[in-house]
Amino acid sequence: MSTVETGEKRGNQPAVLRAVILFVIASLFPGCSTLEAIRIVNGGTAFSTTAEPTDVPFSLHGHLILIKASVNDDPREMVFMVDTGALTVINKTIADTMAFTQDVALTGKDSSGHTKETRLVEIESLKIGNKEVKKCAASIFDLGLIERAMGIRVDGIIGSNVLRFFNVTIDYKHKNISLSQNKQSPEEGRHRIRFKQDMTVGFAPVVEAKIEDKYTVPAIIDTGYDGYFAAIPSPLLKKLQRPGRLVKGAGMGGAFGIASGGELQRLKSFALGTDLRVANVPVEATKMDKALLGKQFLDKFVVTINYLTNELTLSPYEENPRFRSNIFSIGLRVMYDEENRAKGIGIEQDSPAEKQGLKLGDEVVQVNGKPVRSYT
Repeated sequence: MSTVETGEKRGNQPAVLRAVILFVIASLFPGCSTLEAIRIVNGGTAFSTTAEPTDVPFSLHGHLILIKASVNDDPREMVFMVDTGALTVINKTIADTMAFTQDVALTGKDSSGHTKETRLVEIESLKIGNKEVKKCAASIFDLGLIERAMGIRVDGIIGSNVLRFFNVTIDYKHKNISLSQNKQSPEEGRHRIRFKQDMTVGFAPVVEAKIEDKYTVPAIIDTGYDGYFAAIPSPLLKKLQRPGRLVKGAGMGGAFGIASGGELQRLKSFALGTDLRVANVPVEATKMDKALLGKQFLDKFVVTINYLTNELTLSPYEENPRFRSNIFSIGLRVMYDEENRAKGIGIEQDSPAEKQGLKLGDEVVQVNGKPVRSYT
């Protein structure tokens, strides 16, 4: 077992790169051409008991937005992640207790490049507050990795294939999600950006980003991602032709596994739309063909994703939002095993963790005298 000591601080806290892996469903059905699967994914009808918006309080566990919802009139109140970068998912432990009328086997692919056989089902009903979506798609697989990594129960993921029937506002500061069928976007929004819905990532909103005033890349607005400022496709980072910080062992994690190796890089500029530009931000490489923008970017704004008009509105909490510009890290990535032990799965080149002799597979119990779990 290892105890890590480092002089690097973020405020009064030691800085840990990332103590858990990411979970983004990159493409749910590559190679699956069955009309039935496509029909299920495209399905869904929204219902509401009132024309008024529904306000749903959420809790933040690390970067995860957790809300309560119900499935198929099951009396159990379930805990779901809200992940705009994914298709809806039902945890296998829950799905095994339910019956589904439509059930298609297919191959899924995650953000780390791993593939796995999974199931696509049609949910009769998914209710969030006074809003309901009937006959919508969900993938079935084991979310145990998330549960072990975060130390919480997760019954499923509410993805963009459900959210696309609404005008969705996420208020990180007040921990509230509003679902409305009003097509009007907020008038006070400073930044308005058009997006497209990409069916291969569960109808996730995809905007156009500009890297260093030179390269254009599609970027997923992904509430399930919490790495650095963004994740950028590896081929694009290579075009920048500047040295990055390599990661030995595990790179970006996905729902089905973890990529081998990785790279951290710094961008001189990152721009969205016509008037939102951020300078000097740290990013990591992804094997996806799209960039990812998650909590490190989104939580500086009230985020309105108007799926009804394909418009993203970002209303900053502060006049000049401050984005994290440093790579605060001891250079260690850990993942929790089935016995809830934090094991080192990735070590950054020339980092404090490497210099102190940590090896892949070491169990980490403390960082600067505090339990490693406190940094997830």
